[in-house]
Amino acid sequence: MADVVGVGFEAGALDALRTSIANSATFRTWTSTASVALAKVRAYRISLPVGSTTLPCALVDVGDAQHEAIALGTSMSTGTLNVVFMMAASDSHNDGDAAYTLLNASGEIVREMVEKVGTAACLNIGAVRRTSKPERASEDEETELGEDFYRIDYEVDFMGA
Repeated sequence: MADVVGVGFEAGALDALRTSIANSATFRTWTSTASVALAKVRAYRISLPVGSTTLPCALVDVGDAQHEAIALGTSMSTGTLNVVFMMAASDSHNDGDAAYTLLNASGEIVREMVEKVGTAACLNIGAVRRTSKPERASEDEETELGEDFYRIDYEVDFMGA
């Protein structure tokens, strides 16, 4: 199936967020992907593909409803997106080590995403907030994905014309 291009306000922002993530050298190294295009495939939209999710990965989704704000006499659309970074659990990691590994990788990816603000096709990020600590996924999430994994959640505020 061909990749659907987002053209609406939030769909376009989701695609730009995926591009920002894929442009992170840390994300490409973490996911063992050789190019931005291959890395973008590992930044899933809205939900994880059943039976074909490869970890580590990112999941981007819409957050709070967008709203219109008036800034300096012009209309500026703003919104919030969610991103979850996930990595497989390993028998060689204890929970603390795995959580620290995920916190370290996701923090560096976020730093690189913010550095890309202003780069063509990347999201115009206003702020990024971590909304959960790195932790082992719930049993329900593990059952849905089919494997044991760790996750960390962020909210990403963005601006668009």
